[in-house]
Amino acid sequence: MGSGRAGRRGLALSLDAALDDVSVTYVRIGSPVRPDAGPTAIDATALAAEYRRLVDHEGIATREIDVRKR
Repeated sequence: MGSGRAGRRGLALSLDAALDDVSVTYVRIGSPVRPDAGPTAIDATALAAEYRRLVDHEGIATREIDVRKR
């Protein structure tokens, strides 16, 4: 699983470096995602809203985001 994750991250960074006007966001989710959240899971609705915010963001930016339940 780790090598696949590294490959996806590398692809995202390569696309950003190779193509003009491309916005790449690599989101790593380090906790379970559930509709009811709970003490160890991320709320699915809140995560969907965050993804929507990233898609709607004006301007070009490349970023890496680590989402975990604390």
